[in-house]
Amino acid sequence: MAEQGEHSTTTKESDAVTAPGPARNIVPTGAGAAILGAAILGTAFNLRPGAVALGPELGPVRAALHLPDVVASLLTTLPLLCFALVGLASPWAAKTCGLHRTVIASLFFMAVGQGMRALTDSGTVFVVASVGAMGGIAAANVLLSTLAKYHFPQRLGLLSAAYGISLTLGVAAAGVLTAPVAGFFGGGEGWRYGLGLWVVTAAAATIPWVFVPRVIWNHSPPRRQADARSLTHKGRQHGVKQVARPAWAGSWPCSWGYSPCMPTLFSDGCPVSSPEQVSLQLTAAYCLG
Repeated sequence: MAEQGEHSTTTKESDAVTAPGPARNIVPTGAGAAILGAAILGTAFNLRPGAVALGPELGPVRAALHLPDVVASLLTTLPLLCFALVGLASPWAAKTCGLHRTVIASLFFMAVGQGMRALTDSGTVFVVASVGAMGGIAAANVLLSTLAKYHFPQRLGLLSAAYGISLTLGVAAAGVLTAPVAGFFGGGEGWRYGLGLWVVTAAAATIPWVFVPRVIWNHSPPRRQADARSLTHKGRQHGVKQVARPAWAGSWPCSWGYSPCMPTLFSDGCPVSSPEQVSLQLTAAYCLG
């Protein structure tokens, strides 16, 4: 009986060691923490310009691509629609494909979608590219906070503050720079440069992600390095179910509902004489909420 008891205890201990419990956080240090932080903050910077930049240039885009009123209205509604639909599907995508892969794919869609918008001469392609860009923004917007919780649980307050600052800087930059850049190049094609500017920032944000797989590999326990290599950790282990934010969700319709209309309101209803002044007023409005 004593031997059976010892054998039973040993078996339980062995099972406890080998049982696939919930994954522990991979917390990087040193250069690894800097790389992951730069990847998260760089992506956060690009979560608004793709949507905000279209507002000041909507008139020139409509004129150049001959967009009817219905399509123009659809373009101003796309951010809200994508945030609702893609945002709901993002946790499922993270559980299926892996959290890191989903965020990287969303950044890819941001860059490619905005690049296609700046280059196309087709209204249909412009709308499709806008859907891709807004979908990428919506997915990253939902999942970045989960990524921050997973890799920086002890520095979440600091990273949240940096995240908010980076997000606000992206909004401000889009409001300040889009119209002046478009005006600098002038002509009927200036809007392409104004929108194309944010392709550059989205592409630059992908650079830290090139090194993220190595960072995760270096900071993973030996028995989990196979998972780290594939970057296919299940979303449930990463707490993807915790990404719902009722308060933020309530503010999205207000924010994205009025933002496309603001350039027209400022230019028609206020005594401004240049797109640059409209951009400055937009920046103040976006930053003040």
